[in-house]
Amino acid sequence: MADLWTVLATSGLAAVTALAGIFAGGRVSRQSQDRHLMRDRQSVAYSTFLQEYGKVEIDLREAYAANRRSTADWESFNASLAALSLVAPTDVSAATLPIRAAIEELLILIAREPKVAAEYEQVHSTLTKPRSRS
Repeated sequence: MADLWTVLATSGLAAVTALAGIFAGGRVSRQSQDRHLMRDRQSVAYSTFLQEYGKVEIDLREAYAANRRSTADWESFNASLAALSLVAPTDVSAATLPIRAAIEELLILIAREPKVAAEYEQVHSTLTKPRSRS
């Protein structure tokens, strides 16, 4: 009878250990998948923002040079900013603040008469300045 209890206890312990391993493995796998999914979402948001930013920057440059109003697709640009702010770390989102401020200043300079090239170059240099995470 004692051998039966030993066998049952050993088998029961093995089953519990196996189930614990399955649950632990599932949790680790899920966390890994969540990290990959977030990294993919961040990559898409970064890529979309950079594409939209490039379009806006080119349009603002051309609008200033041709002395016309901007025809940039602001809806797409703002949507890319919103997507970026949802998935990016805080420091990355904060790095877009000077870019947005410079774009607003450029819009004011484009509408202003007379045009002052030095002011434009100063604000435009803010848009083209490299940024790094510190």
